[in-house]
Amino acid sequence: MAKTKATETKTNTTVAKTAVAAAAKAVAAKKEDVKTAVTAKKEEVKKETPKAVEKKTTKPVEKKPAKTATKPAAKKPGRKPAKKPVEKIQEIFIEYDNEQFQTEKIVEQIHEVYKAEGHRVGAIKSLRVYIDPIVRKAYYVINDKAEGKFVEF
Repeated sequence: MAKTKATETKTNTTVAKTAVAAAAKAVAAKKEDVKTAVTAKKEEVKKETPKAVEKKTTKPVEKKPAKTATKPAAKKPGRKPAKKPVEKIQEIFIEYDNEQFQTEKIVEQIHEVYKAEGHRVGAIKSLRVYIDPIVRKAYYVINDKAEGKFVEF
């Protein structure tokens, strides 16, 4: 029996070697097929006419003119440095009967009252103020909702 196992082992080894060799030949054949396909494709591309190549491209390629070294780098005319914004001051005062009222303070009072009522000041889209200096009251309408509200100044 010992001879049979040795013979069997040799046979298995030979079969395995044959299978490996066959697989290697198959891989080599596939590599050759790929190489021939690639070279065939390259030859097709070489054979194409320039007109056919132009039709395939979406945008024509434009060559940029070469820059000359003799021209100095010049600033573009019309470009000026950005000016810093000037802060504008606008203050409106109302004078009546030797008294002076500043409208900004009146608007701040309206905002405080509106906020105290539980609203957000950022929700104000429109604010109309009607000032009556005789009775020292500023009536206001916020977001077109007239409710007869006023602040005293």
